[in-house]
Amino acid sequence: MQGVCGKEFLFTAAKIKATRGKGTDFYQQHLSNNDYYSEHDRIVGVWSGSLAEKFGLQGETVDPAVFSLFQQNLNPVDHSKLTPRNNPHSVRFYDFQCSAQKSVSVMSMFDPRLAEAHRRAVKVGMAELEKFAAVRIRKGDNYATKNFAFTGKIIYAEYHHDNSRLLDPQIGQRRK
Repeated sequence: MQGVCGKEFLFTAAKIKATRGKGTDFYQQHLSNNDYYSEHDRIVGVWSGSLAEKFGLQGETVDPAVFSLFQQNLNPVDHSKLTPRNNPHSVRFYDFQCSAQKSVSVMSMFDPRLAEAHRRAVKVGMAELEKFAAVRIRKGDNYATKNFAFTGKIIYAEYHHDNSRLLDPQIGQRRK
């Protein structure tokens, strides 16, 4: 995907499954830590996406308790189930990571415009991704199929990390 200064940025995804621990470990160890090793360097996430407004979260800081409710398949407003099925091994969300090339990340240490350009590019990428959001259809004849319908609606928590797992400079954003 085209990103900062005409360079490409890496857009990767991983499935995050339901957990008996209510998502606390994933939130604390992967999302809110800047360098993945520090216990004190925290990153604040912000809710975004077309469904964020429905839940009254658009632009709000991510609260770990609300994040945990989503991972437990619960509506944070009324605690009802978000989907009919509640399989303990099902995918709860996807972890999308948008990373700039290492050269761009290093240059951003000297020119903050690069980090801002990356943030804008990620917003464009997430808007494109949202267009393809879909749900499985599980009604009537479609009950046992893998048929789906596009909704074009998602909610995601956005985190801006500026270090990699190796503590190298990195501009990137994670979306849930």
